Amino acid sequence: RILKINNEIQRELSSLIAYKLKDPRLEGVFVTVLDVDTTNELSYSRIKISVFPEEKREQTFNIIKSSIPFLRREIAKNVKLRITPELIFSLDDGINYEQRITELLKGNKKDGEKN
Repeated sequence: RILKINNEIQRELSSLIAYKLKDPRLEGVFVTVLDVDTTNELSYSRIKISVFPEEKREQTFNIIKSSIPFLRREIAKNVKLRITPELIFSLDDGINYEQRITELLKGNKKDGEKN
């Protein structure tokens, strides 16, 4: 049941962020809802998002955080739940982590070639 709820919330949030948030600062910004993890008692949903381009990451995250009341209201209307969970957003650092590892590995490879 929780998996189904997570999928519904993820689908709804993706649509809301892409089509319903009317903020000119979001022009040309792509937000992906990567993961939703809702607690069993439906009190909280932790939502992991990624933002592209990287330089608009913080600004976009702040816009989404300030839109939480709107997003929660829309979820309450469109997803049939007994309780609408509080939304907790976080930015995914997976891409940064992956890029950092790639840079480190390239550095090691170059060091190995010099020896």
